Amino acid sequence: MVDRLNRRQDAYAFRMVDIRGEWDNSIQKFCLIADIVTYLVGVAEKDPSDFLVEQGLLVGTTEFFAKSHVLKRVYEDEKHPFGWMQDGVFELFEQEGQLYRWQTEEELIGVTEELP
Repeated sequence: MVDRLNRRQDAYAFRMVDIRGEWDNSIQKFCLIADIVTYLVGVAEKDPSDFLVEQGLLVGTTEFFAKSHVLKRVYEDEKHPFGWMQDGVFELFEQEGQLYRWQTEEELIGVTEELP
């Protein structure tokens, strides 16, 4: 994801864990980063990461929601792999055209090209 976005001439992408310091990946760190970036891109996968807290922050803050895009992995064998709370968040992003679905790594690369 980061590599693909960094191939753009007008972008610098990074993961939250790339910001080093004496703090962990806390809510405060997330909010500070979210305040200063142009776009927030979340990759939703059941495993290895589950960013439920961050999703709540994205939809709970008008400014964060406006600049957020979520890339949701689709699982063929499961109807609701993320649970009802996250499904509600995904619906909000979908209504605004900010939800992108993918299943394979190739599809993930493809939806990355659709991001602003």
